[in-house]
Amino acid sequence: MAHEEYIRIVPGSTGAVLLIHGILGTPDHFRDFLPLIPADWSVYNILLDGHGGRVEDFSHTSMKKWKAQVSNRLDSLTARYDRIILVAHSMGTLFAIQEAVSRPEKLAHLFLLQVPLRPRLQLRTACYSVLLPFGIVPKKARDMLEDCSVVLDPRLWKYIGWIPRFLELFAECRATRRVLGELSVPCSAYQSHHDQLVSRRTVRDLEKHPHIHTVILPDSGHFRYRGNDLALLQRGFSKLFQ
Repeated sequence: MAHEEYIRIVPGSTGAVLLIHGILGTPDHFRDFLPLIPADWSVYNILLDGHGGRVEDFSHTSMKKWKAQVSNRLDSLTARYDRIILVAHSMGTLFAIQEAVSRPEKLAHLFLLQVPLRPRLQLRTACYSVLLPFGIVPKKARDMLEDCSVVLDPRLWKYIGWIPRFLELFAECRATRRVLGELSVPCSAYQSHHDQLVSRRTVRDLEKHPHIHTVILPDSGHFRYRGNDLALLQRGFSKLFQ
């Protein structure tokens, strides 16, 4: 799987889509949505710093770098395009919400997948995470591995540098909960019923918000969309351009 940025700049375009993946994630997460973006829209499917490479690369990056990367990209896009749609998964949704709160003027819509306002970690998922670096891939962990852009290493001590990244993530979840009430940009939030990493309490937070249309995906988990859920997502995504 190629964990690379995809940029499509359309001369004369007045609209752009910015896609932001999650922590340890990949731009490839959005592969089922890219063909649905109209040809006259520009596309920026970015790769966050420290992703797509080695375990050490992820250790040496930071939440501050990721947020700056998204913010700088939006600075560029808002100067060029009249309408911008933010599409984000997991951690990327936190950046999207915060950017929408701080600069709502040119943002047409947020399309959010698995918003982790209240993260959780199941024991089973934690066990899978330990097995994957050794090439042991339980059936229920295949989606997690496919969505990971970092090349895993069996030398477990190398992951000590990841601890600050996840502490930063938890802090970002709390920060986003605090500003959620200020969101005024129209938003579609899709939460999976079988999400391994997000508490169902998040749904209650989202459903209380007047500008967020919350949809539950009954068959899906955090990383992949099952059954009819993908078709539901694609229909909702396509409507943003009508």
